[in-house]
Amino acid sequence: MFNLTEFREFNIQNNLGIRLAYVAYLELKKNARQDFVSHNITEIMVVSSGKGYFNADGERFEVKKGDVFIINSHTVHNEESLTDDFGVYIIGLENYSLGGEDGQRVYLGGERVCYYAEQIVKDYENKGKLFIDNANLLFSLIINEVLFLASKIPVPNSKRGSNELVNVITKYLDGHFLEDLSIDKIAEQFFINKTTLMHNFKKHVGVGVMDYVLTLRLKESKNWLKISELTVSEISERCNFSNPSYFIKYFKKRYGLTPIEYRKKNR
Repeated sequence: MFNLTEFREFNIQNNLGIRLAYVAYLELKKNARQDFVSHNITEIMVVSSGKGYFNADGERFEVKKGDVFIINSHTVHNEESLTDDFGVYIIGLENYSLGGEDGQRVYLGGERVCYYAEQIVKDYENKGKLFIDNANLLFSLIINEVLFLASKIPVPNSKRGSNELVNVITKYLDGHFLEDLSIDKIAEQFFINKTTLMHNFKKHVGVGVMDYVLTLRLKESKNWLKISELTVSEISERCNFSNPSYFIKYFKKRYGLTPIEYRKKNR
């Protein structure tokens, strides 16, 4: 019915004191269902493949690849598969709780969290010499990404209209910033005049649309510089910069270091 791979390592934590209790990979066959459970720790559930349901606190949420679901401690929950390839990374956290509308669960999206969790498990299975160092780094990236995603949850606002639309567009950019984007494409996607888009976005977010996308791409490039051996050209392409020269130029302008200097300083 299901396969479960798990490791527990109690020496991994980030600078906020959040401790990694375990990382598990759960794979369910179609129509398989886990028993309902609750824990005294918070769990980050990351869908790596397929589709299914997360049942939590008496509600059912359909999820798919790339979805992130946070379940706070003492919340009754289980997982249920809709497809034969429903895979979930489960990240257990100590000393951490993330509040939602009812404080029990928060529904996010972010495929990079899945990538970081997968890397931890692979490093653990390979028993690499630098496993602890790499796991600490990857765990910090997971927490940073989750906090970043959580900060993008729209806050209820009595002023509906442009602010609400900007929230939707911002969430879209957070999930698609590695794709080919332009003002024209984004405006077309949301059926809005591009001049109106640029004005409202900068008014509510504080930066221009493409500056916001650039920030996300540079943030992603920093992660690759830290945890991979990819060349600057490869990272530039992966983060959708038009060429390595532009990537180096924007990176140095933003962080005061070239990508190579940043990598040497942070490895």
